[in-house]
Amino acid sequence: MYMGPLVKKIISTVTATCIALSPFAIVGLNPAYVSAQTVASVTSDSQNVVIPAGLLTMELGSTGRIEKLIDSRTGKDYSPTNWKDAFVYIYLENRIEFPTTMTQEGNILTFTFKDGRDDNTAVIAKIQIEEKENYTNFELIELENKSGKDLKHFIWGPITVTIKDTIADALGVVYDSRFAVGLMGLNVKTVAAKPENVPDLRPMSSWHPIREHQYSAAVAVEEGGQLRAYTSDYSKDRSEAIRDGQKYDIEALDPAICGDDGEIVGSKVALYGCTPDTVLDIVGAMEVAEGMPHPTVNGEWQKDPEQLHNLQLRTEYLFPHFSTDTIDDKIYQARRLDAELMYGHDTFVSYDGDYRIIGFDTYEEFNEQIAQKAKDKGLLVGTKNRPAFVRKDLPASQGKENIKNNILKLEQQR
Repeated sequence: MYMGPLVKKIISTVTATCIALSPFAIVGLNPAYVSAQTVASVTSDSQNVVIPAGLLTMELGSTGRIEKLIDSRTGKDYSPTNWKDAFVYIYLENRIEFPTTMTQEGNILTFTFKDGRDDNTAVIAKIQIEEKENYTNFELIELENKSGKDLKHFIWGPITVTIKDTIADALGVVYDSRFAVGLMGLNVKTVAAKPENVPDLRPMSSWHPIREHQYSAAVAVEEGGQLRAYTSDYSKDRSEAIRDGQKYDIEALDPAICGDDGEIVGSKVALYGCTPDTVLDIVGAMEVAEGMPHPTVNGEWQKDPEQLHNLQLRTEYLFPHFSTDTIDDKIYQARRLDAELMYGHDTFVSYDGDYRIIGFDTYEEFNEQIAQKAKDKGLLVGTKNRPAFVRKDLPASQGKENIKNNILKLEQQR
């Protein structure tokens, strides 16, 4: 039985409640947001591992399944009744494998996996639990693959929560008027989505369709919202189908990433439960505490609702691409909107490493005919592109060097 600072191990047939009050100092969160009632429920014939995560209490069974997701204030269970999710699973040799056993020692959970019908243990994964005031971290610290087969993905969840009101697909949180549950990746190797080549474990919802659900941190299923994240093995070269516009049939080399960044070990997520009005407070505090990117505008977090509103209405003006035929009109419209930045979202001819700008032979030409004109009117010029469109089949050194050179050129233009 895991015992965090807010949990006591109670062997009983009844539910026990312990209350812990402690202020949360990071980013000035109101102590009222973090006062918690943690419910630890253990029956006489089944001793689950009970893990608090903010106002959420998660119970894991002996096979690594999520037995309960409890709002610790009310005791309400938000886990589905018709099946139980595995907290983690693996993708071994193009096959989904769920844990067969889970044991706990201190703050370490050990999951074992078999290879299909083989009775021998194929994979052992050790996860370290770190309880914080408003959330709990889970980090994969050891991964032993005894099978000799390709272990391509390590997948968190999916965690199904029986809440249907709001599915925040990008942030990875589901909530209604009373309760919110979220899952967040804490480093660059932990992707808040599901691997493309891994099938869905539950059918997507008919009541709340979300486009491109493969890339969503939270999706809607029939029972409510589903949270997920994963880390892939990049320690060796792979031949992958990459995205080319709307096509997925281009085979290209996905080169190995050297060192720790290419390994699955180190995958890390945070799980939390809270009231809906404190989600952004907790996410912002989490970014600061865990050393994650935390962009600010005038010293305030960019995702603060007021700052985001100002950004959307005053400081940006978006148009498809840069053109000498339309730049004067675009500058005029941007100034009327009191914008400070104008950028294009369809800017580059290709993504083959040189990032040539559509309509211009050189950066100097673009600088003279577009950037300088905008600068004279008090506007900055930028571009917006999705990292998913960057070609994977380029040697890493070539791509990095070209991007670095072009960033320097754009900085010189400013």
